[in-house]
This record gives sequence, structure tokens and C-alpha cells, in this order.
Amino acid sequence: MPVFENGSDRIAAAIEQTASGERVAVPKGVYRMSGAVELARTDITGFRSLANHPGAVVLDFQGQSAGIYSAEPIEVRGVTVENAVGGVAVSTADRNGQDGAVSTAIAGAGICFTGAGSLVTNCVVRNCTATSVSDNVLGGGIYSVGSVADTTVENCRAVVAKAGYVCHGGGVFLGNAATASGLTIRNCAVVGMMNNVNARGTIGGGGLGLYQARAENSCIYGNSVTNAHTSGRIEGYGGGVTLYGGALSNCQVSNNWTHAGGGGVWARSTAIVENCTITDNRLRVYPGSSNLTTDQGYGFGDSLGLMNTATACGCLVARGASDHANDRAPGSGAVAITESVQLRDSVIEANDGASCVIGGIMNSSVTSAQISNCVIRANTYGNYNGTGNYGRGSLFNALVSGTLTISDSFVL
Repeated sequence: MPVFENGSDRIAAAIEQTASGERVAVPKGVYRMSGAVELARTDITGFRSLANHPGAVVLDFQGQSAGIYSAEPIEVRGVTVENAVGGVAVSTADRNGQDGAVSTAIAGAGICFTGAGSLVTNCVVRNCTATSVSDNVLGGGIYSVGSVADTTVENCRAVVAKAGYVCHGGGVFLGNAATASGLTIRNCAVVGMMNNVNARGTIGGGGLGLYQARAENSCIYGNSVTNAHTSGRIEGYGGGVTLYGGALSNCQVSNNWTHAGGGGVWARSTAIVENCTITDNRLRVYPGSSNLTTDQGYGFGDSLGLMNTATACGCLVARGASDHANDRAPGSGAVAITESVQLRDSVIEANDGASCVIGGIMNSSVTSAQISNCVIRANTYGNYNGTGNYGRGSLFNALVSGTLTISDSFVL
């Protein structure tokens, strides 16, 4: 494969020479880039490799700049973007997936699309890092208000190094309040991402951060959320995925971890988690947890956290575990639930809470959550005797059918 050392000039020339109404077509090769690729022309429809295969065209940004950026509704097809850094400054109306609103952010080091209706398809995005010391960060590999399909995103990071900022989507952040409908990531692999904050801040979605967007038929594997802050309440939600509304459907979420909640998935608002396999996820001990009060050190749901009217149905939640092992940093073995959530038609089994508190389902001050038509079995538990924690004892080797309303007074 040829290597084009002066790749930036060659790509710029290809964009300039593309006729109105056509896609930029890039010949096979490895392109050593010294600057970002901005697809600013409103009259071109896309950017693609001639071979339509991500191995044919590799854009190596060599750790010098962000990757591909466009504010237009455009399609990128069949290219590899690697070693991009920094990201693009965007002005957004995005929720951060946890609390509050984000007005500005550094976004999408590999690919950043702010045009509604954009599409990234049949691509590879790898070894990219979106980072900032003075702004929010969304999407280490890809940020989009469009859709992503048939794409692999691997070994990307979203990093914030100052307190008070939001950091979501180590691999991909998808969503925008103004254009949220129809945004989808499908048939993708999101592997080995990290979402990292080096000071206190709201962080989540080691692999995916979704705001009113949908992920389907995808694998989210080996991602993490970490925070090096050692005082104040722990942070880090959704080692694999965070959802604020939207849906996660027919996905495999495995071997992800975080500190505070939802080692696999953290779902809020009206989010729906459906027909997913959520296995082998963990809550890991928070650095400096011995300095925290019990309230500040809690971990909720090593596999799945359901918050604020979220729903999970048709899921397998298995082999979750927690490393939290003391009264200052307890955690639940499988699922954490809060007010008005629903868990139905699911199997919760073989989750290990022996080192901490709860094996199956942890009730966090709930009066109206519902569990229906679930099998909850073979979960182990530790030494916590709080009320309303539905996950311990022989009952969970049996079928639980019908509708069960959990309240603070429900004790096993």
C-alpha cells in the first residue's frame, strides 16, 4: 500500500477537485496528516475511499490534530481515522447524560459531525483522544448528531483535567437536544475505550454516551470510566454505556467497569434497555474511597443502573461483581433501581455481591419501582442489612412472576 507523506495537501486537493453534488473519492493509501480535514463545502455529499473498505484508506493524524470535521449533513464511508487528538470546539444543546446542560464542548477527536442527518458508515476509528482542561468533552472517537453504522471504534479516550466539567462517551457520543429523533448507532463494535476525569466532574459512558439516541445490534466491550479525584462524592457512571432517554436494543455489553454506578449500563430519564445481554461487568473500588463518608462512597449496580423512569426488559444480567468491600464504599451486585423504573421479562443471575452488600437488585429509596415476570436466582450477597434490597436469600432461586412493587419497607 502506498504511503502519502504529504497527506494533508493531497486530501485538500481531492476535496477542491470534487465536482458539485459528488463525494470526495480518495485513492488507496496511508495518508500522513498534519492537520484536520474540514469538509466545509455545502455542495459535496460525502467522503469515501474508492475501494469502500476501511483498510484501503488510512488517515493517520500522527497525534498532531483532530481528524475529520463537518458542519454539513455529509457521509463518510470506508475509511480509517487514527491517532487524532484534541477534538473540535462545538456549541451544543446536549445533555450530559447525567445532570444539567452542556452549552459548549470539545468533541469528536476522530470524527466530529454537527450537521443533522450525517452518517459514518463502514469505518474504523482508533487511538483517538478528545481532551480539554477548560471545557466539557463529548466523544473521544466520534461525536455526531447523525448516525453511525457498521463501524469499529477502538482504544479512544475522552479526558477532562479540571473540576466541574462534563465528560461523556469515551468512544462515541451521539445526540443533540435540537435534533435528537432518529439518531442511531447500529451494527458497531465499541472496544477498549476510557472516559477519564482527573478532577471532580460528571462523567459517564466509557464506550457510548447517548442522548435521546438509539444503539442497536452492537457490541460494547472492555470499556471503562475512571476518576482520580480523591475527595467528595465518587463519580463515574456507565462503564459501557450511558443513556439519557433513547434506547439500547439487542446489544452485547460485557467486561466494562466504573466506580460509581452501572458498570455495564447507566440508564436515566425515559431510557429503554431491551433484549440486551449484560454480562461480566464490574464496579471497581474508587481511588481514595477510605477518605469518603458512607454516602459519598456508594456504588450502585455493577451491571445495570436504572434511574428516573428508565425501563429494562428482555435482558440477561449475569456474572456482575463489585470490588467494593467496606462500609464506606458498598455496592450492589447486579441492578440498582430508583424511583418509577421498571424491570420486566429479564433474568438476573449469578451476580456476586459477596465482597460488598447486595447480589441481585438494590433498592435506592424506592417507593414505586416495579419488577415483573423476572427470574432472579443464584446471586450472592454480603453483609449489608438495609431495607428494600431485593437480592438476597433463597427466594432468588425461584421464579418471581406477576408484578411486585418494591418499597422501603420491603425487607428480606
